[in-house]
Amino acid sequence: MRIRPALAGVMTIAATATALAVADPAAALNQKTCKVKADGRDLDCITQTLDLAGSNLFHIATTGAAGYNWRLVVTDVQNRVVVVNERFTGNASVWRTNVYSDYTAYLRCDTVCPNVTLYFANG
Repeated sequence: MRIRPALAGVMTIAATATALAVADPAAALNQKTCKVKADGRDLDCITQTLDLAGSNLFHIATTGAAGYNWRLVVTDVQNRVVVVNERFTGNASVWRTNVYSDYTAYLRCDTVCPNVTLYFANG
């Protein structure tokens, strides 16, 4: 089957737009977010529980973390098992597969880090 050049161009643009939308953490449909308060005292935030029913994949991303050192802890709420416990400098993008439960994501900065936002999405 041959694809006409004009149609191929349209298909490429559509695929690129879809990829960019998925890459933007704020664009995810099934997500939980938290933001560190800008009150000059807070160092952390925790998301509401994200239900992964029907999926075995989650993605975590941050914005506003440039210049900050922080820790990410993701916990299975059913059995309290920690599935991610990592330190980061700056923004992060973390993917995990073979996860089948409900989880919360917790971000804790080493210093005050106002407006750092954590996005926790089901794939």
